[in-house]
Amino acid sequence: MQLINKQQKIVLLYRIINISAEDNILNYGKIWIKDKGQTVMLHYVENSKNEMSKLVEYWENSKVENIRNELI
Repeated sequence: MQLINKQQKIVLLYRIINISAEDNILNYGKIWIKDKGQTVMLHYVENSKNEMSKLVEYWENSKVENIRNELI
């Protein structure tokens, strides 16, 4: 019986189209990272809207600095 599952997905920064998030009343939520071929959903993220803001800032900075192959 497996109680905890871990899964890793790679999203290249230059492929990202959109990042969005939602929180519930307990301040946990989901983050969606949409790229050109898939949508990755992160579950049970504490302060997901704050974490989304950090990801968006990192993503925007990578576009300005022309970083193509960095991963989220």
